[in-house]
Amino acid sequence: VPEFGFAFDSVNSRIVMTSAPASADQVEIMAFYGQTLAQLGWTGGAGNWVRGAEKLVIGEVQTARGALWRLMLQPR
Repeated sequence: VPEFGFAFDSVNSRIVMTSAPASADQVEIMAFYGQTLAQLGWTGGAGNWVRGAEKLVIGEVQTARGALWRLMLQPR
């Protein structure tokens, strides 16, 4: 959903937010990200991961369009 996303990138840090609908349930989505992010060096779970100086938060949000999954990458 492009209108719900943005990106900011500087020499020192970055902030990226994007949203997307999904037909899978929460358990499947969190299992996918838990496995995939671990392979990429991220640690954590239950929607909150960290790697180096960054954190990634993934969660379901309710909007006027219905439920969307929001992914937010930001400095720790």
